[in-house]
Amino acid sequence: MHPDKATMRPNPLLALGEQWLAAWRLGAALSWAGVASLAQLSDARSARTAWSRQLSGMVDRTLRSPEFLRLMACQMRAMANVAQFTSASRPR
Repeated sequence: MHPDKATMRPNPLLALGEQWLAAWRLGAALSWAGVASLAQLSDARSARTAWSRQLSGMVDRTLRSPEFLRLMACQMRAMANVAQFTSASRPR
């Protein structure tokens, strides 16, 4: 190792400055619209609210769909048939 390099200490401000410049470079590459959308994603509450709203809508559409209602009707008929067959075979 070179003797001059052994005595050099890393500058903590340099690391901070590099991060700051990297953020500006990324922002310039993404445009201002991209930076605004990234800023919205950094807020966990708004992301959680949007996710919850979308999930609630998806569950609501699924539970009201004709396919789901047909599946539940079939399931209820199968449960009724099983109960009918098991009660008939049970000794009284």
